[in-house]
Amino acid sequence: MARGRRQACFRGSADVPLRYGAGREFNYAIKKINEAINKSDWPVHYAWLTTVSGGELGTYTLVLPHKNWAGFKDPEKSFPAMLEEVYGRVGAEKLLKVFTKAVRSESSQILRFRPDLSYIPGQ
Repeated sequence: MARGRRQACFRGSADVPLRYGAGREFNYAIKKINEAINKSDWPVHYAWLTTVSGGELGTYTLVLPHKNWAGFKDPEKSFPAMLEEVYGRVGAEKLLKVFTKAVRSESSQILRFRPDLSYIPGQ
């Protein structure tokens, strides 16, 4: 992290193990969701990660950085409403069905960055 640049203090994350063989459908759904977020300029920042070693393979992790607790407030437009605005009601429902069918389970957590316990080179 560059000196003077603020890092997100909190990270919400959700681990999403997929059903066996559902990777293609899940990736399709995420790409379509990404497109909708970009088209609608929905004000949420996020990253998807995948497990490549250790843990449960076939698990994706959604990470949402937040500067503070206030950052957890839901956007004015809900996620389903944003999808419906871009793809229409039927298209949004179909997309969410593909996503949901691919997911085996979900668990979430909130992580807090502890600079007092961290080593950050150059600081």
